[in-house]
Amino acid sequence: MAKYRKMLRSFKNYLDNLSSLDYAELKDCINSDVVWDDGYTRRNPTAYELFATHEHLDFAKEDIFKFSGITLDLEAFEASAAKVEEIWQKRLPELFPGHEFILYKDRHHRQVAFCRKRTGVTENPVEIIRYLTDEHHNIRWNALLSSTLYPDPQLVPHILKRLDDDDIYNVLKAIIALGASKDESVIPILKERFLLLETGPDGKQYVNDFFAYDLFRTILKLGDKGYSEVFGLFKNFKSLDIHTLEHLCELLGKTGRNEVLEILLEIYFTEPEGCECALTGLLSMEEDALAEIVPKLSHPDPDMRKKAMLFMANCYLSDARGYLLKGLNDPIQHVREAAVQGIGRFYSRTRKKILTKCLDDKAIVVRVRAIEALGTLFDPKLLPTFQMLCLDKNPRVRHEAMRAVASLDSTEAMNFLSELYDQVPRQDKIRIIDSLYAFTGNPTYLKQLVSKALNSDDKRLVQEATELMEMM
Repeated sequence: MAKYRKMLRSFKNYLDNLSSLDYAELKDCINSDVVWDDGYTRRNPTAYELFATHEHLDFAKEDIFKFSGITLDLEAFEASAAKVEEIWQKRLPELFPGHEFILYKDRHHRQVAFCRKRTGVTENPVEIIRYLTDEHHNIRWNALLSSTLYPDPQLVPHILKRLDDDDIYNVLKAIIALGASKDESVIPILKERFLLLETGPDGKQYVNDFFAYDLFRTILKLGDKGYSEVFGLFKNFKSLDIHTLEHLCELLGKTGRNEVLEILLEIYFTEPEGCECALTGLLSMEEDALAEIVPKLSHPDPDMRKKAMLFMANCYLSDARGYLLKGLNDPIQHVREAAVQGIGRFYSRTRKKILTKCLDDKAIVVRVRAIEALGTLFDPKLLPTFQMLCLDKNPRVRHEAMRAVASLDSTEAMNFLSELYDQVPRQDKIRIIDSLYAFTGNPTYLKQLVSKALNSDDKRLVQEATELMEMM
């Protein structure tokens, strides 16, 4: 509670500052660079960092150019959040005429956000050329976006100049814009500048991962010559780093070419590290792949059968579903596990009955997978079954059953877990709390059980509960 009181005091000071400032710092915030921490988060290290989390908002969807904001726990800060909203919505349009403002909210948090119109987004090629040389890198980025959306042959020489842009995100956007141009003459330039193989500590070769995916996609858009360049790299898959291979499998799989299919099958069935990468590509050409993979279901090698069944479990072809039922009779547990995974995804009317039978399987991995799949049905009639499984001898079965009970999010299910908490060992207690948080977020039950855990005489339970709360 002391932590929350401290947060409330700090937040009150934040509100006072927000009401009294002349917004000079806020203007700097809008006009300053956005610092990218990773692929999902943007953070602006200026005035309003306190309580500020700059979450990923899709540029294309929300039309956001710059934003800042606060994310608040609604229960703790509902009134304060409303006050912030009132201040921002009133003051910002007055201070920044011509800008657009978006208030972003979701179920659990309130994000008060501001944004500005995106200068440089236009269909006019003459204007795009002018904006491509603007001093502000974000305006150049927007012009490159326009070049992608509204390609024009006269833009290509100007886009090529942006390959030397001092902002790396603009360089990436220029590569993408060149793909939209469909101009094959840029292939040698892209190859010389960016399609460069480096060698990692493990001896594997890779293309700079910042550029790799969009670079491959761009070159593939540039006709047969572009395809030949990328496929030539793919043929040497044994020497490639897993990240580079992952991009190539996904993108080349979408081409649907037979020579690609042959290599994807070879990777899938013979290269353990590249198996998941190849599966992504195979699923993009699943109709052609199915005919090649069906014979592997009766292969004497259990690993081959397992991989063949995993394909059946993940593809969306109705012809593949009959093989899933056959897979339940395979003597190898991992083949049966893959079959259960697929049945959980596809058999809408009969899967409850089929999966319930799988609960009697001798293999723990099959039982756990069946419970997981049954949990996705959110069927309250399954509660008695899950309750029995919560008392199973195997901890993996118990823990998955607890998650399944929590997924029902009913009063009866919540009461059962609350009562069960006092009867189970430490790891089960932690799993119950984690399951309630993951599936319900219901503070009534969570607070009660967390309080018990934190006040326990079991030091390890206290430590694990504390760590769990920090992650929450």
